[in-house]
Amino acid sequence: MEIDPGNLPLIVLTGGKTFQTMTIGEAGRAAAQKTWERGHDRLAQRSTRGESVHLPDAGHRIDLEKPERIVDAIRKVVMEARN
Repeated sequence: MEIDPGNLPLIVLTGGKTFQTMTIGEAGRAAAQKTWERGHDRLAQRSTRGESVHLPDAGHRIDLEKPERIVDAIRKVVMEARN
């Protein structure tokens, strides 16, 4: 089921080290990361107010590694939704 966010504010956060620990070699990790980022970019583009934010110093668990970035994104979405 696809969800159409229309013009709702949307921020998609993507960790730049998501595939760092995979044992598929550097080229495989880079390809997997690029595919992951493109998918997140496409997800953000579903909303006319979507934003894709790449965090090069975070892995898959952004909530544990960079919780302040999650809080910032939530605050921004709430502010935009209220306007």
